[in-house]
Amino acid sequence: MTINEFIEKWSPAVKENLPDEDARLILEILICDILEIPFQYGNLNGSIEISNSDSSILSKGVKKVIEGVPVQYVTGISWFLGLKFKINRHVLIPRPETEELIDYILIKESDSKTPVIIDFGCGSGCIPVSVAKFLPGSKVYAIDISAPALELTTENALLNGVELNIINMDILAGIPAMDEKIDIIISNPPYIEPDEKSQIDMNVLDNEPHLALFTPVGNPLIFYRQILQFASQSLSDTGSIYFEMNPHYVDELTKLTREMGYKQIEFKEDITGKLRFCIIGR
Repeated sequence: MTINEFIEKWSPAVKENLPDEDARLILEILICDILEIPFQYGNLNGSIEISNSDSSILSKGVKKVIEGVPVQYVTGISWFLGLKFKINRHVLIPRPETEELIDYILIKESDSKTPVIIDFGCGSGCIPVSVAKFLPGSKVYAIDISAPALELTTENALLNGVELNIINMDILAGIPAMDEKIDIIISNPPYIEPDEKSQIDMNVLDNEPHLALFTPVGNPLIFYRQILQFASQSLSDTGSIYFEMNPHYVDELTKLTREMGYKQIEFKEDITGKLRFCIIGR
Protein backbone atom coordinates (compact mmCIF):
# COMPACT_ATOMS: atom_id res chain seq x y z
CA MET A 1 0.00 0.00 0.00
CA THR A 2 1.27 3.48 -0.90
CA ILE A 3 0.88 6.59 1.23
CA ASN A 4 -1.76 7.94 -1.17
CA GLU A 5 -3.72 4.70 -0.97
CA PHE A 6 -3.56 4.79 2.83
CA ILE A 7 -4.82 8.39 2.89
CA GLU A 8 -7.63 7.58 0.44
CA LYS A 9 -8.65 4.60 2.56
CA TRP A 10 -8.89 6.50 5.85
CA SER A 11 -9.93 10.02 4.79
CA PRO A 12 -13.69 9.30 4.71
CA ALA A 13 -13.69 7.93 8.28
CA VAL A 14 -11.67 10.90 9.57
CA LYS A 15 -13.96 13.39 7.81
CA GLU A 16 -17.05 11.66 9.17
CA ASN A 17 -15.87 11.65 12.77
CA LEU A 18 -13.92 14.94 12.74
CA PRO A 19 -15.87 17.10 10.28
CA ASP A 20 -14.23 20.36 11.40
CA GLU A 21 -10.70 19.06 10.87
CA ASP A 22 -8.50 18.79 7.79
CA ALA A 23 -8.46 15.03 7.27
CA ARG A 24 -5.50 15.01 4.92
CA LEU A 25 -3.46 17.22 7.25
CA ILE A 26 -4.13 14.90 10.20
CA LEU A 27 -3.22 11.82 8.18
CA GLU A 28 -0.05 13.38 6.78
CA ILE A 29 1.07 14.41 10.28
CA LEU A 30 0.42 10.89 11.53
CA ILE A 31 2.28 9.28 8.64
CA CYS A 32 5.27 11.63 8.74
CA ASP A 33 5.79 11.52 12.50
CA ILE A 34 5.37 7.76 12.85
CA LEU A 35 7.42 6.92 9.75
CA GLU A 36 9.92 9.73 10.48
CA ILE A 37 9.42 11.43 7.13
CA PRO A 38 10.08 15.22 6.89
CA PHE A 39 6.71 16.96 6.96
CA GLN A 40 5.64 19.34 4.20
CA TYR A 41 1.87 19.49 3.87
CA GLY A 42 0.72 18.83 0.34
CA ASN A 43 4.22 17.86 -0.81
CA LEU A 44 4.35 14.41 0.71
CA ASN A 45 5.47 11.77 -1.80
CA GLY A 46 2.32 9.70 -2.00
CA SER A 47 3.97 6.93 -4.02
CA ILE A 48 6.09 5.79 -1.07
CA GLU A 49 5.25 2.20 -0.17
CA ILE A 50 4.14 1.47 3.39
CA SER A 51 5.10 -1.92 4.80
CA ASN A 52 2.42 -4.16 6.27
CA SER A 53 3.78 -3.66 9.79
CA ASP A 54 3.84 0.14 9.39
CA SER A 55 0.38 0.09 7.87
CA SER A 56 -0.89 -1.76 10.94
CA ILE A 57 0.71 0.79 13.29
CA LEU A 58 -0.68 3.69 11.28
CA SER A 59 -4.16 2.16 11.17
CA LYS A 60 -4.20 1.83 14.95
CA GLY A 61 -3.14 5.46 15.15
CA VAL A 62 -5.93 6.61 12.85
CA LYS A 63 -8.49 4.73 14.95
CA LYS A 64 -7.31 6.61 18.06
CA VAL A 65 -7.61 9.90 16.18
CA ILE A 66 -11.14 8.99 15.09
CA GLU A 67 -11.96 8.31 18.74
CA GLY A 68 -10.97 11.89 19.55
CA VAL A 69 -7.35 11.59 20.65
CA PRO A 70 -5.32 14.52 19.22
CA VAL A 71 -2.87 13.30 16.61
CA GLN A 72 0.06 14.75 18.58
CA TYR A 73 -0.74 12.50 21.54
CA VAL A 74 -1.03 9.53 19.19
CA THR A 75 2.41 10.11 17.69
CA GLY A 76 3.99 11.52 20.84
CA ILE A 77 5.46 14.33 18.75
CA SER A 78 4.68 18.00 18.21
CA TRP A 79 6.55 20.64 16.22
CA PHE A 80 7.14 24.18 17.47
CA LEU A 81 9.00 26.85 15.50
CA GLY A 82 10.51 24.07 13.42
CA LEU A 83 11.80 22.18 16.44
CA LYS A 84 10.72 18.66 17.35
CA PHE A 85 9.22 18.03 20.80
CA LYS A 86 8.17 14.88 22.57
CA ILE A 87 4.81 15.26 24.25
CA ASN A 88 2.36 13.21 26.29
CA ARG A 89 -0.86 13.78 28.21
CA HIS A 90 0.97 15.36 31.12
CA VAL A 91 1.45 18.53 29.03
CA LEU A 92 -0.54 20.72 26.70
CA ILE A 93 -0.07 20.38 22.97
CA PRO A 94 1.96 23.43 21.82
CA ARG A 95 -0.35 25.93 20.12
CA PRO A 96 0.16 28.13 17.04
CA GLU A 97 -0.70 31.18 19.16
CA THR A 98 2.20 30.42 21.46
CA GLU A 99 4.46 30.14 18.42
CA GLU A 100 3.32 33.65 17.48
CA LEU A 101 4.27 34.97 20.91
CA ILE A 102 7.72 33.36 20.92
CA ASP A 103 8.39 34.47 17.36
CA TYR A 104 7.57 38.04 18.46
CA ILE A 105 9.88 37.74 21.49
CA LEU A 106 12.73 36.40 19.35
CA ILE A 107 12.45 39.38 17.02
CA LYS A 108 12.09 41.97 19.80
CA GLU A 109 14.90 40.52 21.91
CA SER A 110 17.25 39.68 19.03
CA ASP A 111 19.85 42.22 20.19
CA SER A 112 19.98 40.78 23.73
CA LYS A 113 23.46 39.30 24.21
CA THR A 114 23.24 37.22 27.41
CA PRO A 115 19.71 37.58 28.73
CA VAL A 116 18.46 35.76 31.81
CA ILE A 117 15.07 34.27 30.96
CA ILE A 118 12.37 32.51 32.97
CA ASP A 119 9.40 30.56 31.65
CA PHE A 120 6.74 29.94 34.29
CA GLY A 121 4.66 26.84 33.52
CA CYS A 122 7.00 25.27 30.98
CA GLY A 123 4.96 22.14 30.19
CA SER A 124 6.65 20.31 27.32
CA GLY A 125 9.47 22.85 27.30
CA CYS A 126 8.55 24.31 23.93
CA ILE A 127 9.01 27.89 25.17
CA PRO A 128 12.27 27.64 27.15
CA VAL A 129 13.87 25.26 24.64
CA SER A 130 13.00 27.57 21.75
CA VAL A 131 14.32 30.74 23.37
CA ALA A 132 17.48 28.91 24.46
CA LYS A 133 17.93 27.61 20.91
CA PHE A 134 17.30 30.88 19.10
CA LEU A 135 18.80 33.34 21.60
CA PRO A 136 22.36 31.99 21.92
CA GLY A 137 24.10 33.00 25.12
CA SER A 138 20.89 33.19 27.12
CA LYS A 139 20.49 31.61 30.54
CA VAL A 140 17.05 30.02 30.70
CA TYR A 141 15.04 28.80 33.67
CA ALA A 142 12.13 26.40 33.10
CA ILE A 143 9.63 26.21 35.98
CA ASP A 144 6.61 23.97 36.49
CA ILE A 145 4.65 22.35 39.33
CA SER A 146 4.39 19.05 37.41
CA ALA A 147 7.28 16.60 37.81
CA PRO A 148 6.25 14.65 34.66
CA ALA A 149 6.22 17.91 32.70
CA LEU A 150 9.72 18.75 33.92
CA GLU A 151 10.92 15.28 32.90
CA LEU A 152 9.60 15.96 29.43
CA THR A 153 11.19 19.41 29.34
CA THR A 154 14.51 17.79 30.25
CA GLU A 155 14.14 15.28 27.40
CA ASN A 156 13.24 18.01 24.93
CA ALA A 157 16.19 20.15 25.96
CA LEU A 158 18.50 17.21 25.24
CA LEU A 159 16.67 16.46 21.99
CA ASN A 160 17.24 20.01 20.77
CA GLY A 161 20.76 20.46 22.14
CA VAL A 162 20.16 23.22 24.71
CA GLU A 163 20.81 23.62 28.43
CA LEU A 164 18.08 24.70 30.82
CA ASN A 165 17.91 25.36 34.55
CA ILE A 166 14.89 23.29 35.57
CA ILE A 167 12.97 24.03 38.77
CA ASN A 168 10.00 22.28 40.34
CA MET A 169 7.83 25.01 41.90
CA ASP A 170 4.22 25.71 42.87
CA ILE A 171 3.77 29.28 41.66
CA LEU A 172 0.64 29.73 43.77
CA ALA A 173 2.62 29.04 46.93
CA GLY A 174 4.73 32.12 46.18
CA ILE A 175 7.80 32.67 44.03
CA PRO A 176 11.00 33.40 45.97
CA ALA A 177 13.18 36.28 44.80
CA MET A 178 16.29 35.31 42.87
CA ASP A 179 19.87 36.40 43.39
CA GLU A 180 20.15 37.62 39.80
CA LYS A 181 17.98 40.03 37.87
CA ILE A 182 15.74 38.59 35.17
CA ASP A 183 15.66 40.20 31.72
CA ILE A 184 12.78 38.28 30.15
CA ILE A 185 9.84 36.64 31.90
CA ILE A 186 7.52 34.49 29.79
CA SER A 187 4.39 32.65 30.79
CA ASN A 188 1.41 30.97 29.19
CA PRO A 189 -0.28 30.12 32.49
CA PRO A 190 -3.68 28.53 33.07
CA TYR A 191 -6.22 31.22 32.18
CA ILE A 192 -9.58 29.47 31.76
CA GLU A 193 -12.09 29.63 34.60
CA PRO A 194 -13.79 26.30 35.42
CA ASP A 195 -17.22 27.69 34.48
CA GLU A 196 -15.93 28.16 30.90
CA LYS A 197 -15.58 24.38 30.40
CA SER A 198 -18.68 24.30 28.20
CA GLN A 199 -16.83 26.48 25.66
CA ILE A 200 -13.86 24.11 25.39
CA ASP A 201 -13.64 21.42 22.69
CA MET A 202 -14.30 17.95 24.08
CA ASN A 203 -11.08 16.53 22.65
CA VAL A 204 -9.20 19.14 24.72
CA LEU A 205 -11.19 18.44 27.89
CA ASP A 206 -10.88 14.69 27.47
CA ASN A 207 -7.18 14.59 26.70
CA GLU A 208 -5.21 17.62 27.87
CA PRO A 209 -4.20 18.21 31.51
CA HIS A 210 -6.72 20.33 33.40
CA LEU A 211 -3.94 21.50 35.72
CA ALA A 212 -2.47 23.44 32.79
CA LEU A 213 -5.81 24.77 31.54
CA PHE A 214 -7.93 25.97 34.44
CA THR A 215 -7.55 28.59 37.15
CA PRO A 216 -9.02 28.33 40.64
CA VAL A 217 -12.71 29.25 40.78
CA GLY A 218 -13.25 33.01 40.87
CA ASN A 219 -9.58 33.91 40.52
CA PRO A 220 -8.67 33.93 36.81
CA LEU A 221 -5.66 36.25 37.22
CA ILE A 222 -4.01 34.52 40.17
CA PHE A 223 -1.03 33.23 38.16
CA TYR A 224 -0.46 36.65 36.60
CA ARG A 225 -0.59 38.28 40.03
CA GLN A 226 2.00 35.89 41.44
CA ILE A 227 4.36 36.38 38.51
CA LEU A 228 3.96 40.16 38.57
CA GLN A 229 4.68 40.18 42.30
CA PHE A 230 7.88 38.20 41.69
CA ALA A 231 8.83 40.50 38.81
CA SER A 232 8.43 43.60 40.98
CA GLN A 233 11.52 42.43 42.88
CA SER A 234 13.44 40.44 40.27
CA LEU A 235 12.86 42.01 36.84
CA SER A 236 15.78 44.06 35.55
CA ASP A 237 15.18 47.78 34.95
CA THR A 238 15.01 47.24 31.18
CA GLY A 239 13.36 43.81 31.38
CA SER A 240 10.05 42.72 29.89
CA ILE A 241 7.26 40.34 30.82
CA TYR A 242 5.47 38.45 28.05
CA PHE A 243 2.13 36.79 28.80
CA GLU A 244 -0.25 34.73 26.76
CA MET A 245 -3.71 35.50 28.08
CA ASN A 246 -7.46 35.09 27.90
CA PRO A 247 -8.85 37.95 25.73
CA HIS A 248 -11.79 38.24 28.17
CA TYR A 249 -9.53 39.73 30.85
CA VAL A 250 -7.85 42.65 29.11
CA ASP A 251 -9.41 45.25 31.41
CA GLU A 252 -8.78 43.26 34.57
CA LEU A 253 -5.15 42.57 33.66
CA THR A 254 -4.61 46.24 32.79
CA LYS A 255 -5.98 47.28 36.19
CA LEU A 256 -3.88 44.68 38.04
CA THR A 257 -0.72 45.74 36.22
CA ARG A 258 -1.29 49.43 36.99
CA GLU A 259 -2.07 48.67 40.65
CA MET A 260 1.23 46.84 40.96
CA GLY A 261 3.20 49.81 39.69
CA TYR A 262 4.05 48.82 36.12
CA LYS A 263 4.00 51.75 33.71
CA GLN A 264 4.34 49.99 30.36
CA ILE A 265 1.64 47.63 29.10
CA GLU A 266 0.81 46.63 25.55
CA PHE A 267 -1.67 44.12 24.15
CA LYS A 268 -1.16 42.36 20.83
CA GLU A 269 -3.57 40.43 18.67
CA ASP A 270 -2.98 36.87 17.52
CA ILE A 271 -3.49 35.80 13.92
CA THR A 272 -7.27 35.45 14.52
CA GLY A 273 -7.57 39.05 15.70
CA LYS A 274 -7.99 38.25 19.40
CA LEU A 275 -6.04 40.19 22.04
CA ARG A 276 -3.94 37.21 23.10
CA PHE A 277 -0.60 38.64 24.23
CA CYS A 278 0.41 41.14 26.88
CA ILE A 279 3.83 42.79 27.10
CA ILE A 280 4.68 44.55 30.36
CA GLY A 281 7.67 46.66 31.41
CA ARG A 282 8.60 48.89 34.29
